[in-house]
Amino acid sequence: AELPDDNMDAIWESERRSAILRQAIDELRETSRMSAKTIQAFELYVLHQRPAESVAADLDMTVADVYMAKNRVADRLHEIVKRLEEVFDDG
Repeated sequence: AELPDDNMDAIWESERRSAILRQAIDELRETSRMSAKTIQAFELYVLHQRPAESVAADLDMTVADVYMAKNRVADRLHEIVKRLEEVFDDG
């Protein structure tokens, strides 16, 4: 059974975005001065879609800290992802 082309495109795009995001998070971990806890809060809250209260309790943070971590990491990731997408699309 062959997959329709548009379905393959959707799968490819999803995989591409996933790969770029993983690479961006790895790069952020290695190159930024952000704490590991801040990045972990972002991953749990945004990527794993855990409630902010649960993430805060697990990481011994306040809920406000979790939201701040989300915004800080998202801003930095946005820059990295943009650059990686250009490289990925040119390559």
